[in-house]
Amino acid sequence: MPHTPADILSSVATVTAAEAITRAPTGELADIDDIRFTAALPASPFAPRPTGMTAHADRALSIIA
Repeated sequence: MPHTPADILSSVATVTAAEAITRAPTGELADIDDIRFTAALPASPFAPRPTGMTAHADRALSIIA
């Protein structure tokens, strides 16, 4: 049986900011500068040919999730 968007959203665990901070390896949440720098990286001279790249701006939480 296909899942509806409501089913998917109801199954997602709600995490408070305090819980997210304790789970993040760096001990802090991502801020607007993290997003800005991540978005600018592919256009910079430091990444001349990014292909097939997934950039996570989540202060390393994705490596333990």
